[in-house]
Amino acid sequence: MHRPALVALTVVVLAAAPVGPACAADAPVAPPAPAPAPAPAAPKEWAARHILVAWKGAQRAAATRTKEEARTIADQVAAAAKQPGADFAALSHQYSDDKVSDGSGGFLGFFVRGTMTPAFQSAVETLAEGQVSGVVETPFGYHVIQRLSRADADALQKASRAAVVAAVFPWKGAQGAGPNVTRPKDLARDDAERAAGFLRNGGTFPAIPPELGAVPQRPGWSAQVLVRGMVVPAYKAIGDAAFGTAVGAVSAPVETPSGYMVLRRVEYFRIHVEHLVVLYKGGAAGERANLSKDEARARAAEALAKYVADPAAWRTIVATYSDEPGAGERSGSLGVAEPGFVPEFDAAIATLTPGAHTDVFETPFGFHVARRVD
Repeated sequence: MHRPALVALTVVVLAAAPVGPACAADAPVAPPAPAPAPAPAAPKEWAARHILVAWKGAQRAAATRTKEEARTIADQVAAAAKQPGADFAALSHQYSDDKVSDGSGGFLGFFVRGTMTPAFQSAVETLAEGQVSGVVETPFGYHVIQRLSRADADALQKASRAAVVAAVFPWKGAQGAGPNVTRPKDLARDDAERAAGFLRNGGTFPAIPPELGAVPQRPGWSAQVLVRGMVVPAYKAIGDAAFGTAVGAVSAPVETPSGYMVLRRVEYFRIHVEHLVVLYKGGAAGERANLSKDEARARAAEALAKYVADPAAWRTIVATYSDEPGAGERSGSLGVAEPGFVPEFDAAIATLTPGAHTDVFETPFGFHVARRVD
């Protein structure tokens, strides 16, 4: 299953992810060959936060200080960060020249080997979880790094992300509004207010009354993940509303260049997931499907029963049953999953615990079985 690609009205809220100061560089599947090779293990991940002290002439640096001055500051930061009870985030706010990661207290998220510059990666790998490095030099400046445990990184990741589903209420002349949008701005605001009330009273986005003219911010009312500090300036109000809204709650209408937006914040998750899908005629997969809906449901249930009987056979089961091209070769891996698949898929996997699997569930693409593998 792929994330939706067709957009009725796409509003780009996130800025293009910058190269951070530590960063480097359909046809159905034929019947599989028997006994496929074991699936490769998921890449090892690390997590860290850092404080960057740049100098004039360092890559991507706006700093005016000399390299010697930067080293003096970095030494002071390293000493302070190593003190018992040190507030790493506060030190980042005070000293770091990486203003993107500083929005989350210097948190860089999870990364695999090859994402960061070699010196940075090497430093992280030599640290114990929770340990703070000395001064590490890269082409971007001097770094003070703290390696994080999975639990601490998960908490920071969750705090720095907001997953939202949004409806847009464009007015005539709004950015991206089509020729059929004729309502004035004040009426768009009124319609957005009415939609917000409908949602707060238990309504769903797809059921917003058509006369209110709500447009999905993403196709199929799928969620978008916003990252603190990485919302483009023109849509800063959306970021503020997202992080200021409790999970499950609905925001007041927010004015943006594209129209008024109404958001519902949904639970954020970040998990490693594998799945299989059996397509059916009439679904979103179009001509790739050749089974009826009942046949597809029964085939997915058969696959699940075989998995429950022999979990070690998962990869063979995916190769045999899944209609997703290439799924057998990668055990149906979707890599790291965050909110943003079709809503039915998000709902099925959001609460999976490590090692758990779903029952058969339906999306517009077909019937799925998914399991969490981290």
